[in-house]
Amino acid sequence: MKSAAVPIPVEAALRAVTLDAAWQCRSDDITGSIEVGTFADLVLLEDDPRTVDPSTISTIAVSETRLAGQTRYSR
Repeated sequence: MKSAAVPIPVEAALRAVTLDAAWQCRSDDITGSIEVGTFADLVLLEDDPRTVDPSTISTIAVSETRLAGQTRYSR
């Protein structure tokens, strides 16, 4: 019997794909968070995934991506 998916809080999902993922790769000292001394890889979104209806998170537009502190995509 297939069980229903249990939603997790947005904050937990964001942490799972950032700091927790970096920790799993043993690279949380250089990536996974926005701090002085870490890589400046990030995505700028049009909306805050913590404040929209969770069912619409996948439709949030990407404004910009940065890799190693350099803009790689800009809308």
